[in-house]
Amino acid sequence: MIAVSNTTAIIYLAEIDHLHILRGLFGDVLVPEQVYREIKEPTKNKVVSCNWIKKVKIHSAKTYEYLTNIVHLHPGEAAAITWCT
Repeated sequence: MIAVSNTTAIIYLAEIDHLHILRGLFGDVLVPEQVYREIKEPTKNKVVSCNWIKKVKIHSAKTYEYLTNIVHLHPGEAAAITWCT
């Protein structure tokens, strides 16, 4: 199963040392570059050591721009939704 995540779930699971739950449920977890940048600092690089959390590029800059500029979603949320479309 492919799972794409935004920032919140990864940060909170990293804080309580339970990132393994995501791997157990989904195997690899994909995070857009925007999300990866957001999670690196608060997780104190716990995410970097998880080779099953994969950084991906979004497919559509047009959709991303629409979601961030018109809908006013946070960049990480917009990137995760964009990658899934």
